[in-house]
Amino acid sequence: MASAKSIVGQIGEQAACDFLYKKGYNILQRNYRVPGGEIDIIVRDKGEIIFVEVKARSSTIYGHPEESVHFVKQKKMARAIRSYLLRYTSDPPFRIDIIAVIISMNKVQQVHHIPNIFFEFEI
Repeated sequence: MASAKSIVGQIGEQAACDFLYKKGYNILQRNYRVPGGEIDIIVRDKGEIIFVEVKARSSTIYGHPEESVHFVKQKKMARAIRSYLLRYTSDPPFRIDIIAVIISMNKVQQVHHIPNIFFEFEI
């Protein structure tokens, strides 16, 4: 049986994919994993690769979902981004986005897209 947290995460990730698809983005891959890192969704939009971190929460009692993309998570994402770029592309323009999703009673209440976030270190 799936935990409530994993159900919220699954619903959030599907909501993010639906959101990106409706905006015309081409979804290339979901849950790209490498040792020590993961990217939730990888999309292409007009020649640009976009690495998307999805954060879903059932409430904002402990803060907004996007606030949980902390330094350790950024480092893990950076590992996966480096790996993806080396493996699949020849130096295309890219950016990193966050999609924050609020879910209540297993229904999506809000999707907030934050494009072009910056990390404190190089990819």
